[in-house]
Amino acid sequence: MNFAVVDTDVVSFAFRDDERYAFYRPIVENTVPLISFMTYAELRQGARNRNWGERRTTELLAFVDGHFAIMNSDKAMAEEWARLRDFANRSGRHLRTADGWIAAAAVSRDVPLISNNAKDFNYLPDLTLISDQSK
Repeated sequence: MNFAVVDTDVVSFAFRDDERYAFYRPIVENTVPLISFMTYAELRQGARNRNWGERRTTELLAFVDGHFAIMNSDKAMAEEWARLRDFANRSGRHLRTADGWIAAAAVSRDVPLISNNAKDFNYLPDLTLISDQSK
């Protein structure tokens, strides 16, 4: 059984049936798709920022529950988050807090990260990144 962590952008593409999801759909559907607790938080924040009502927010949460398993944080993930953030800082890069948690979710479980934001992650050690590089 293949697992993968799915980044917030790809979850959003799937929920909205965005044309950009066409690249990711077969990959996601051939894995057990996981999302970090951070992706769940980002999706909730996005709904609030867009002033979604109860109906639309409920649709989003039902979609997430029906398609993804949510990963909670643990010591291994926290250790990877600290290591990845330190690596980024020492490399002169900035790894945003949220992106760090999402990458750490994948690295701590030794599974790929599926993201449309390759530039945010493609320099991180020990991270297998799946991204649509054609754009």
